[in-house]
Amino acid sequence: MNSGDWQKALLKSILIGYIVVMLWIFISQFIDGYFYRGNEADFIFLTTSVVYFGTSFIGWAVIGIPFHFLLCKWFCPLYRYYLYICTLLSLLIWSFFSINITLLFSIAIFIQVGLFRFYAFKKT
Repeated sequence: MNSGDWQKALLKSILIGYIVVMLWIFISQFIDGYFYRGNEADFIFLTTSVVYFGTSFIGWAVIGIPFHFLLCKWFCPLYRYYLYICTLLSLLIWSFFSINITLLFSIAIFIQVGLFRFYAFKKT
């Protein structure tokens, strides 16, 4: 069973996804026309960081890595299988939470999983 270089792929996907989320928060200030003050920006940065890394590591430990090993063992680890799992997980999240937080979670999940699959089996 070849599971790829999943350790490095996991860290890269989480960190790149975090950078994308932070850029989205920064750019959304320009789109909305409201710029966060110092205390607001610190609070949003800290809260987003804790929630993002917490949910990312817990999500990968509980859902992502076990499904990755299952896909590598019984299926061919194609992008579409990872996207199917992302879609099902996003629909499950959408059924429990509001639209704003769900959209951000879904985007982060798709970015992380796509990058994970790319880096796990990247030929060097």
